Amino acid sequence: MKFSLLLNVHSGTVQDIGAEVIEDKFSKSFKAAGHDTSVHHFGSGDLIEALKKCASSGCDGIIMCGGDGSASAAASVLTGSDVALGVLPGGTMNLYARSLGMPLDVIEAIEALASAEIRKADVGCANGRIFVHQFATGFQTRAVKLREKMDFGSKFSKMFASTKAIFNVTVNPPIYKLEMSLDGGQFQPVKSSLFAVTNNIFGVGHLPYADEIDGGKLGVYFSEPLSRLAAVKIIRDTVLGTLHDNEFVSTDTAEQVTLRFPKLKQSDQAVIDGELIKLEEQVDIKIMKQALRVLVPNKV
Repeated sequence: MKFSLLLNVHSGTVQDIGAEVIEDKFSKSFKAAGHDTSVHHFGSGDLIEALKKCASSGCDGIIMCGGDGSASAAASVLTGSDVALGVLPGGTMNLYARSLGMPLDVIEAIEALASAEIRKADVGCANGRIFVHQFATGFQTRAVKLREKMDFGSKFSKMFASTKAIFNVTVNPPIYKLEMSLDGGQFQPVKSSLFAVTNNIFGVGHLPYADEIDGGKLGVYFSEPLSRLAAVKIIRDTVLGTLHDNEFVSTDTAEQVTLRFPKLKQSDQAVIDGELIKLEEQVDIKIMKQALRVLVPNKV
């Protein structure tokens, strides 16, 4: 098979490890497994173009080095195609890489991908935009906005900025109104501080990521308007993987979720896989079952 490695040489992870080290390990491991390889570099604003170019080059798989945002961008190009996506965990939290069962060390992950199997995975779709982890509004949107105003250059400084932003939001949690319909049912009003729709439901006992990549259901998580103490408890349970037991969070599942924001402001935003997007008055979210081919490490 033919695999292409996409590498942003300006990313913190690549600079920390060394582009040459990653490229050399990729070439040796994949060639040892009988595959043909190629390596492509891209800049911060050239990812989609690079993905499309690789996808149309006749390769069987694209190995994407990056975090959830990069994996989401790759999925937006590869969903519905015969080209498989392999994820090298080069981001901050690497939640989708965790869902795929990837080792979190980049070098170990390359070795795992060289002998990985191809499986079909679900993706979420919000008003035509593909996501691999989640669509969120409220608490997370404000946290990402605050984080983006901070200076960070490395993975660890970004983690610190994210932690600081979350703490600041905890001090004054947002409260907003929306209307929600699950699987075509009646709209119900929701007054909330936190709202998220996830690509498959979160697993238990770990950070917020799905254990199943083909469960066929969206996870729906929303809170009441939160006090500071309640917000802290939600953060604690999110990290510990006990969010389903949190008294302030309601959970549900669906194959389709429709959201309406009757009092939407021009400046309102949502977050998809860690990236801010403009929030629309109505958001139609669906799960696309087994629409993305992914590389998953073989279990020994």
